[in-house]
Amino acid sequence: MYRIDDPTAATSLPTPEAAGTEGFFTEGNPATGTPATRVRGSWLNMLQEELRAIVVAAGLTPAKGSNAQVLAAIKALGCPAQFQLKTVGGNPNLFLVPFGGVSAFIPGIGVISIPAAGVQLAPTGLTANTTYYIYLTVASGTPTLINSTSKS
Repeated sequence: MYRIDDPTAATSLPTPEAAGTEGFFTEGNPATGTPATRVRGSWLNMLQEELRAIVVAAGLTPAKGSNAQVLAAIKALGCPAQFQLKTVGGNPNLFLVPFGGVSAFIPGIGVISIPAAGVQLAPTGLTANTTYYIYLTVASGTPTLINSTSKS
């Protein structure tokens, strides 16, 4: 979620006014003298920053013109895609392939896309009767599987 960039926008987050009693919007009623609810800049800033925090937490870069970043972030953070770790035919490699999604969230890295063909891990240098943990990471911008005897 890109922040407002109108020339009249403040260059830093203004201090909001003191909290009042929580309430609900009203259109007002001229017959009873009830004024319509004023939408204050501090309330709009709160909404903007709350939505932006979701996008940033998912590792996405806020971009103007993208109207689905909050949705993508929620999917990445709260609705992770599923993947299968399997072998294919007679190939000895392990493949991590998409199953119900193509994006994965890696803490500290963010949202990454998994190619439809999957990510491969060759079983080279492995020792028999040893437990290995398989991890998904990113190396030089490419999704990569690594194995380790350490659980981390």
